[in-house]
Amino acid sequence: LDEHEGILRVVTTTEEIQYLIEDNGMITSASMRELGTSANLYCIRLEDWQIAAQVIEFAPKGETVRSVRFDGTAAYVCTAVQLKDPVFFFDLSDMSNITYTDTGVIEGYSSSLVNFGENTLIGIGYGDSRSTLKIEVYAEDGGKVESLCAYERRFGFSEDYKSYFIDRENGLVGLAVSDQTTGNLKFRYILLAYNGYELVEVENVL
Repeated sequence: LDEHEGILRVVTTTEEIQYLIEDNGMITSASMRELGTSANLYCIRLEDWQIAAQVIEFAPKGETVRSVRFDGTAAYVCTAVQLKDPVFFFDLSDMSNITYTDTGVIEGYSSSLVNFGENTLIGIGYGDSRSTLKIEVYAEDGGKVESLCAYERRFGFSEDYKSYFIDRENGLVGLAVSDQTTGNLKFRYILLAYNGYELVEVENVL
């Protein structure tokens, strides 16, 4: 969630359940049917706690919210079902006309979305499996968000945003990882530089 000019913005996963009443009038867990999940965006006025705008079920059925980044009048939302990942870009500049686009389906998903400067966003998360680290750079251009490049390795990593080193001015991102490619688990630190075209390793030390 985030506050901007008196508006509280919240993105949340929603879950739809159908309750089936049994012959004895009881509702039990066995009589409930899961209809699926999706995602909603709410914009709430702090002066009266009324909803100023909302976008209901913008993600496909089955999706859950994995990460969100608000940046002024923009919002970026990563949702996923298993290891498939659309990233949505919302234009919140006009509460009466909220628009959004998405990247389409990308392998994996970002557990953190971080402003990376110069109209770019960096996503840190998983690739095609839970044992693959994926760091992806996105750009917001003309009201849409698109993937520019990605770095993927079979590394374990922490999902804690505070454990990442982010240097926007110099286009650097660093984090500790566990190497899962050998029989002996080894921990190392990697530092990547974004050169405008790709993410390049500048440090990879044990």
